[in-house]
Amino acid sequence: MTRPAAPLNERALTLVEMLVGVAVLGILGIAIGAMSTGGTTRAAQESLRRGVDSNTVELASTWFARDIQGASGITATQCGAGLGGTALVSLLVPASAPTGGAALMTAGGGPATITYRSVTGAKGQQVVRARCTGGAPVESDVVADELTAPPTVTCDGTACAPAERPTPRQVRLDLSTGSGLVANLDGARRATVSGASDPPFELPRLLGLSSAPLSVSGNAGLVVNGPLYVNRPSSGTVAVNVQGNAGLAVNGTFAVPQGTSCSGCGTKGRPTPTAFDGPLPDPLAYLQAPSGSGLSNRTCNKCTSMQPGIYKSVVSLSGNANVTMAPGVYILRKGISVSGNVTLTGNGVFLYNGCEREQPASCSAAGGAVSLGGGGSVTLSPLATGHPAQPSYPGVLLFQARNNTAAISIGGNSSASSLSGIIYAPGSAGVQLGAGNGGLSIGWVVGTNLSVSGNGTVRVG
Repeated sequence: MTRPAAPLNERALTLVEMLVGVAVLGILGIAIGAMSTGGTTRAAQESLRRGVDSNTVELASTWFARDIQGASGITATQCGAGLGGTALVSLLVPASAPTGGAALMTAGGGPATITYRSVTGAKGQQVVRARCTGGAPVESDVVADELTAPPTVTCDGTACAPAERPTPRQVRLDLSTGSGLVANLDGARRATVSGASDPPFELPRLLGLSSAPLSVSGNAGLVVNGPLYVNRPSSGTVAVNVQGNAGLAVNGTFAVPQGTSCSGCGTKGRPTPTAFDGPLPDPLAYLQAPSGSGLSNRTCNKCTSMQPGIYKSVVSLSGNANVTMAPGVYILRKGISVSGNVTLTGNGVFLYNGCEREQPASCSAAGGAVSLGGGGSVTLSPLATGHPAQPSYPGVLLFQARNNTAAISIGGNSSASSLSGIIYAPGSAGVQLGAGNGGLSIGWVVGTNLSVSGNGTVRVG
C-alpha cells in the first residue's frame, strides 16, 4: 500500500535544517543568558550602591547628631577654610561637652570649633567635618561622599544665622546620594551656653519655670493638650496646687520634679503627675529682644486700628471698640490694657513687652503690665512664615522682657478668646489666666508664677 505524499507545509525537516535550527537556538540561549546575567549584575550593583549609601548616611548621622548634641551654639568662625568648598555650619563645642556629645570626638581638650563643609570631590559632592582647637586645625574627615547635589543645613527650619540666632535648638543636614536616597539628618542641641541640659526637645504646652507653684483655683478648669512640666517652687515642696472645685486635665506628660508633689491631684478626676529630674532650664532662653531699627514710633489711646512699631506709652483699649492690629512687630514699652467690651483682632503679630534691643536711655527697664480682659474678645496669632522676623520668633506671640516683672493677666468675662502662639514671660511676678463663659484658648505658656482662676475653661494647646 502506497502512503500518500505529505503536503508541502507538513514535510519533515532535513538534517541540515535541523542543525541550523539547533545553532540558532544556541545563539538565542546565549543571548538570553547574557541578558539575564546582565540584569542580575545590575540589580546586584544597585543593591550594593544602596547599601554603601545607607552606610554613608549612617556614618554622617552619627557624627552630626553627636556634634550638635554637644554644641553650645553656632558661630560665624570657620574651621578648615584651607579644605575649600563652602562652610555649611560651624559649631562651638565647650571643653566639657555633655557625655555622649561631641566630647567623644574632641580628644586634645579645650573648646573646639567644628565646621561642616560642602566640598567637591572626584566622585561628586562631599561633606567634610573639620575640627579646630584654639583656632588651629586638628583633624578633618570625609563623613559623606559621592553625593549628587550639594548638601544643605538649616537651623530651626530656616537658614543658620549665628549673629541673630546663635543657639538654635535643632540643626538639620540634608543629603542626596547616588542611589536616589534622600536623607534628612537632625541634631538636637542638649547644651545651653552654661552647659546645662535642655528639657525634652518638644516645647511643653505649659511650663512653669520656677517661683510659686502652678495654681488652679475657684471653678476654673485647666485643660492642657500636650506636655505639662512645672519646676520646683522657690519654697516648699508643692509644685502644683489644685484647689476647690477647679478641674485639671492633661492630655500628655504631666510631671513635677523629684521630691515635689501636686496638692489636690488624684481626686475628682484630676491626674497624678510623674516625677522628673529637674530643674528644666528655660527652653526659650535663646530669644533676644527685637531690634527697633526700621520701626516707627506709634501711639494708641482708644484707637480702632494699630500698626507695627514702637509704642512708648501704654496702649489703652476700652469701651465697645473693634480694634484690628496689622501684621508685624509691636514693641510695647509700657504694656497694653484691654477692657470694656473691646474686640481685639491681630493675625500675624508679635508683641514684645519691654525695651527694644538697643535699650535707649528714654526706655525704662521696668516696663509695663499686660492686661487682656473685659467682656469682649481677643483673637491673636503669631507672625506668619515669610515675615522677616518670623525665624527669630517662631510661634511666639507675646514675649515679656526678662527684666520686666510686671503682671500678665489674660482672660475675660463672657466672649471666647484665642491666642494661638506662645506666651513667654520668664520674669513676670504673676501670669494669671482666666476665662468666663466663652473660655480661653492659648497655644503655649512658658513663664513663672502661673495661675488659673475664674469660672470658665482655659485650654492650652
